[in-house]
Amino acid sequence: MVFSGDYIISFSIFISACLVSNFASAVESCPFPVGLQASVGVASEAIYSKNKGIKKEDLLAKVPMATSDNVWLRALMQEVINEVYDYPAVSEVVYSTYRGELCFQKIKNPQKLVESNYTQAYPLLVSCEAIKDEHGQRKCAMQVVSKTVRLSD
Repeated sequence: MVFSGDYIISFSIFISACLVSNFASAVESCPFPVGLQASVGVASEAIYSKNKGIKKEDLLAKVPMATSDNVWLRALMQEVINEVYDYPAVSEVVYSTYRGELCFQKIKNPQKLVESNYTQAYPLLVSCEAIKDEHGQRKCAMQVVSKTVRLSD
């Protein structure tokens, strides 16, 4: 773990924020493979931070400034933090799977704009938590993406 002031930032998120951006062009919204790793890692870190009582504003202040190499990462971090803090908790397994699948759709459809609607996705993700086994929860969260994401040119 890396300590940054009063906040604990996992090594993987720190690396994503500082180094991974060199591997992605500014136009990519979720570059493979670092985008998948960052999506899941940022989701887990945001949930951890919220559970530890870290304020949303304080966490947003830790998001790195945008450069031509990390625009996608900054946007991802801000979007995840907003989703995690603006809605009641969803389990880490369900939410991180949702974010990973959302990134996968962006990788799979590079010529399209992949628009997510978390307001629509949230109640479906909550229903995924009712599934008893983790595999079923993950499968359900991936299906939420297919039900709520819009692809446009």
